[in-house]
Amino acid sequence: MGAVRFADGSVLDSSLGTVIQAGTGLRRVDSGSSTMHLDYSELIDAENINSPISTSGSYLSIAVASGTGLPIGKISVQGLADLVGSGFASVSTNCNHIFSNAEASVNTAKNSNSIFVGCNVAVGATGWKHSVMIGSEAGYGATTPNGGLSTDIAAVFLGYRAGYNADNLENSIFIGTNAGKDASTASDSIFIGSSAGLQSSMNNSIAIGEHALRGAGGAETGQNNIEIITGKNNSERLMYGSGSLSDRLNIQNVIAGNTSKQLISIGDAVLEPDAPLSVRKDDTIPGHSGASYVQTWYCNDDLVAYIDCSGNFSGSAAGTTTTNDFVEGIAAADISAPTVMSSPTSGILATRDGDWYFDGDVYIVNRDPNLTIPSGAFVTAMKINGTYRAQWVSCSGV
Repeated sequence: MGAVRFADGSVLDSSLGTVIQAGTGLRRVDSGSSTMHLDYSELIDAENINSPISTSGSYLSIAVASGTGLPIGKISVQGLADLVGSGFASVSTNCNHIFSNAEASVNTAKNSNSIFVGCNVAVGATGWKHSVMIGSEAGYGATTPNGGLSTDIAAVFLGYRAGYNADNLENSIFIGTNAGKDASTASDSIFIGSSAGLQSSMNNSIAIGEHALRGAGGAETGQNNIEIITGKNNSERLMYGSGSLSDRLNIQNVIAGNTSKQLISIGDAVLEPDAPLSVRKDDTIPGHSGASYVQTWYCNDDLVAYIDCSGNFSGSAAGTTTTNDFVEGIAAADISAPTVMSSPTSGILATRDGDWYFDGDVYIVNRDPNLTIPSGAFVTAMKINGTYRAQWVSCSGV
């Protein structure tokens, strides 16, 4: 005995194997495997029915493969539209690959060999060839002069509004929310980070970090600039409000310079240093106010030399921790005269600071056969060949 299932789910058993008419043009055939046939020639045109079609109240039959017993159900016209129109993916004209809402209206005739993914991606975008735009409104309104699509104007825009209204550029990479947004003529640039390169017109440039190389209404122009920044407000950047600028480097406002002149500054960095290496200290900077020196040198983690804010260069003598080139103090014991200059004698000098407080011991090397330094004598000494030599000795101990 066969079984016939109608659209409402009812079943009629039949052993006759005959065709059961369900309505004009619609029939169900029991021939071992149930099949539904729809003969359009005998159906009434739905648009000619007196009552208008209601998208929510008009239905289509649909087989639900996942249902028990393969049931045939119904779906409203509106439901079908929502199901199909919720998104579309296609390989369209000019080999453009599109996965977006239909309303986005990617202009496939004016773009070629490109990938567009996201809600309202690349709406109004034209001239792109071999480009990738991924993210909501990525590349929205971005246009570049390539009417015949003969030039490989490749660009990569990744992120919400990345490359939004980014016009007249090629071979650029913008990654991050608003990265490269309104970045006109910023060709061959790389902007990575939230608002990196926003409203910037700098080409052949690299910006990494939030607000890096961010512009102000397109006023920031130039080329060959590099800015790497993090954790700072837009106005705190060294390149903030820079206007027309080229060949500049800024890393976290600590290392900066002019790369075309090969000038670099560190510390309180500036974009136009006055030397190949400019080391800059500014006590208004919290990290600088507690530093005693402008620059220091270490060997095996031992301080061996420094420059202070008076411009004095000092290095430590071997076997001491004192870094002053000139010292004064009291001889701790007699230092005899040597027999020959090549075999010097030595002794300890108890040094004093500017307030005449003890400031550490240093060794005095005596190469003068005519000089005896008595215990308690006042001595001034300077560093020569890495050791201290007496320059003045009082006539007797104090």
